[in-house]
Order: sequence, then C-alpha cells, then structure tokens
Amino acid sequence: TRLDTFIDSAQKLMVVLGQSGCGKSALLASWTMNHEAENPEEFVFLHFIGSTSANSSHNVLLYRLLYELKKTFQIPKDMPGTFEELRKVFPNWLAMAAVKCPRLVLVLDGLNQLEDRDQALNLGWLPESFPDNIRVIVSTLPGPCLDALGKRAHDELHVQPLNLEERLLLIDAYLGYYNKKLENFRARRIASTKSTENPLFLRVLLEEIRQFGDYQKLDQCIDYCLQSDSLEVLFNKKLERLERDFERERPYLVRDALA
Repeated sequence: TRLDTFIDSAQKLMVVLGQSGCGKSALLASWTMNHEAENPEEFVFLHFIGSTSANSSHNVLLYRLLYELKKTFQIPKDMPGTFEELRKVFPNWLAMAAVKCPRLVLVLDGLNQLEDRDQALNLGWLPESFPDNIRVIVSTLPGPCLDALGKRAHDELHVQPLNLEERLLLIDAYLGYYNKKLENFRARRIASTKSTENPLFLRVLLEEIRQFGDYQKLDQCIDYCLQSDSLEVLFNKKLERLERDFERERPYLVRDALA
C-alpha cells in the first residue's frame, strides 16, 4: 500500500530500508510483478544488484537499462561504447523515454551491494532529478549509498521485523506446506526468540528443523539453531549440516557445488 501510494504521489524517489534478511527484495519483487501486471502501459524496470557478480556493477546496470529503453521506445541513438558515455547519456535517454510513456518505474534492489568502483556508492551515476512521470524505488542498507540518498528529496519505507503473531503464522504456514507441524510450546519458544523476528533467519531455522530426522532429539536441533546470534552463524551451521549429510562419499561436495 505504501508503494502504491508513493507511485501516485508527487514524490519521485522512495528508499526502502530494513535489516538484511527482513524481506526488502521479496517485497520489491512481489510488488513489481503485481504493478506490472496491473499497469501494462507503463515501463517497469527491475534490477537485483548482487544477484550475480556482473550485476554488482553500476555500469552493467546502466547498460541493461539503456538497452531496454532503446528497444522499448525506439530511441534513435547507438548504444554508448564506453561506461563514461553510458553515464553521460543516461539522463537524456530517460527524458526521451518519458515523453513516450505514461509512467516509467525503476526499481533498484540492494544499492549497498554495488562494487565500490568509480565512486558508484556515492550515486554520482544516478540523476538527482527526474521527469515528472518517472518514479524510482531503491533499497539499501546503512552506508555510503544511504548517506548519498539522504541528500536528495525522498520518501522512506521501513520494512519492520516480524511480530510474535506473524512469526507463529509463518511457522505454521511454512511447516504446513510440507505436511508438518510443531507443538504449540515449541512454536512459541521459537517465535519468542528475538533472532526469529528476521524472516530469513526464521525461514532457515525452520528448514533445518524440517530436515532433521530424529524426533527424540528435535529440541537439541532447535537449541542448536537458536544459539546462533546472527544470520551468518546460522548459515555456517546449515553448511556444516549439509557437509555431514552429503560428503560421506564425496569430500568437498558442498564447497564445490556452492563456491
């Protein structure tokens, strides 16, 4: 609802904030898909920075966006041959596209994951002003990108941690999808732990519980996961579990598969 309201407002830049794993990317993916389906006459561009190593480059982002603008709006210009030219023509190409479309929506997820090269994190490549019918939605974590955005007029959307009732609902829904269920006292114990206010932490923990095969030792598994004080620690435990499960006959399988 906040994103829908922003799109129809006079504000041109929305910054989505929240801790890592809170669901910013999922929110933007879901909202963009729905908005695009309901507004086929608009130009919608979605880019997940950091989803691949190449996507962490602001130059790759700009090239992809300009290519889409050229293809969609028949811009009578050759694609720029250098990264410097990309940045130089970007505002002009946006303006040319804006006169041919009722609205352009640019969604850039994970600005903080940009490569720290050519002052990309200072956002000098992103225009400070846009035509009236362009809306830009970005997500980021605290750091240079957020500092740079703070100098521009913008709206903010804070993705909040899960409350207790939301955690209980998600525990039920996720395990129910696999025809599994936790006793109420175990579900409440998990939901009452602060770390599980983070959706990604809760999801990974529930996946580990679901994979655990010994019901008699289930509480030990829950204890082991809940002792993690961060996503990084929990992911390390998950990787160790995968190594125990799958490397009996093939050493380093997990490393080789995921590296």
